[in-house]
Amino acid sequence: MGNEMRHRIDLGQTMSSKRSLPFERTARHAAAAISNGDFRELRRLSVHAVRVVGVKAGLIKKKKNGVAHLTKKGSQAENFRKLAEQRFAHWSLPAALVAVNRSIGMNPRDSSAYRLNCEILEMIGDSSTARTSALEAFRRDPLNPKSLTLLGKFFGGETLGRALDGIPDVVERRYWTRSAAINGVKALSEFGRGEQALQLLNDAFERGAIPDEFEAAYLAGIAHMRLREFEKAVTLFGKLFEHQSYGRASKIYAGDCLYELGRFDTAITIIESAYEGDDPSKPRGFNNPLFYMKFKLGRVRDAFLEARARGLTYAMREDVNGKYVRCLSTLAKAESSVVIADYGIGDEIRFASIYPDLSAKCSNLTITCEPRLHSLLKRSFPEVHFLPVTRWRGEMIVRNPETRAGVTSRRLTPVFSKAALDAAENAGAFTSIFEMLADTRPRLSSFGKVRSYLVPDERHVAKWAKRIPRNGSNIALSWRSVLNGARRDINYLCAADLAPLADVDGTFWIFQTAVETDELEILKSVLPNVRVIRGLDLMDDFEGMAGFLANMDAVVAPGNTTAELAGALGVPTVLFGRTEGSKWRAYADGRDVWHKSVLNVFGDPLNDPEATAIAIAGGLSKLIGKN
Repeated sequence: MGNEMRHRIDLGQTMSSKRSLPFERTARHAAAAISNGDFRELRRLSVHAVRVVGVKAGLIKKKKNGVAHLTKKGSQAENFRKLAEQRFAHWSLPAALVAVNRSIGMNPRDSSAYRLNCEILEMIGDSSTARTSALEAFRRDPLNPKSLTLLGKFFGGETLGRALDGIPDVVERRYWTRSAAINGVKALSEFGRGEQALQLLNDAFERGAIPDEFEAAYLAGIAHMRLREFEKAVTLFGKLFEHQSYGRASKIYAGDCLYELGRFDTAITIIESAYEGDDPSKPRGFNNPLFYMKFKLGRVRDAFLEARARGLTYAMREDVNGKYVRCLSTLAKAESSVVIADYGIGDEIRFASIYPDLSAKCSNLTITCEPRLHSLLKRSFPEVHFLPVTRWRGEMIVRNPETRAGVTSRRLTPVFSKAALDAAENAGAFTSIFEMLADTRPRLSSFGKVRSYLVPDERHVAKWAKRIPRNGSNIALSWRSVLNGARRDINYLCAADLAPLADVDGTFWIFQTAVETDELEILKSVLPNVRVIRGLDLMDDFEGMAGFLANMDAVVAPGNTTAELAGALGVPTVLFGRTEGSKWRAYADGRDVWHKSVLNVFGDPLNDPEATAIAIAGGLSKLIGKN
């Protein structure tokens, strides 16, 4: 470990013994040190902060002679890490950082402590040191999926790929122990390396590293599922339904596979049986396939009620000192109301279609919003007060962490700033936008009443109208999300896959966020008429993007923000999908449930890239022909 890293993290060996401060003053000083980036001052306060917080948490007991000791069983390092986890959950970042650093100082081989250290440092805005902690966590446990996730987050996909390539060698160097073999197989499956996972599993089984046949069947089922070999996966999971350790998870996974195979009724029955006996006081989590299947079967209200199983819903009910409501009728009775937007920015745009329903019934309505959408939403829905809040996503490094200062629960931080928390607690009632969908869109006939509901800035529309030639059809083209990963990439296309679009008569404008140089070169080689948009920020300038799209004859996109923005603007859009999950919003004829201007297309076979591109070309011909 480098000197800088040791200087900033290994606090267990560098603590000061200066006179202790009262707890409240210590906490305030530590918070100020974090705010100012003053890690030297934080280090000076560390010992006392850990001890006093530990006493309050019941992990540390103070003896009569003033010497503190840990009361729980296990090592001091482990207990300090548990203390850090507890303080982190309550968003006491100074105390959490101090405790985890003490844990690392006592046991520098603990990868879980480094992972926790990385998360805390990211949340206080020290992403540079968080990056180093992510690397240290990986070095100590290169087979742990959580360590690999952090590695990919802070170092990128190429580094993650090399780490995944090296997993079999790591298992070999660890003498094929059971834990190494199991973790290696799980990690490869988790990151979409199904074939490698099966090969490693077979090698481990032959060597006796994984002697339990049930455990091997479970791991094999996951690998086959990642390879989209759903029939094989269902067969393997089906043998484990009654198994004490693997039964519940096997039912959920089998349900996911049956969903992909189109056997909705059986899948729903199996998934719901897995949840029987669960403690209703604890969130079971939102099940995406269960939502999609219920929606596709016309059980729209039941699908939206899945929102109540989310951890975020429980957090809003339990961790906010305000009146959380589940029904629109109750929200409408309040003198003032707050609705919290959640999920991604594309989801926010789609859910904005119900804002007129909410504002018609609720007085003094405030809705949180992505700051980049603020002016666009304010213009489109002038009767609503919008409160900008940057939502946090696990795949992306946290931006502006200072907005969460004063939030009292880690569970709230993905969607609540301090301003949003204050608004919710001071309102007559508050809720989440997803909670309101069950009341405002309870059936399929509730959707698609208007062609568009977002109003672009006419200045931006006019600006791009002058710059876009009108000697043919203009088509905005997007083929993936800015976020990637094994589970996401199966929904998208690569630039080379778009070759069948060459037969479409029109100019393709590259509307792809974070487009890479090699993608541009490929597109120019496979499509005869490609244009790069100059002077438009496709990451942050949503006013500019809306103005540009308003000038397009058609848009091509997967289920990403581009498709949602175009649909909300009423621009003809071909929305392509490559999985069963992408069909949830499509009528039998391809029309979109949410947006009247959107046409859903799918290849045959469904997952085939070339077939998908051919379907896109056919969809464009229909839309352009109508224009």
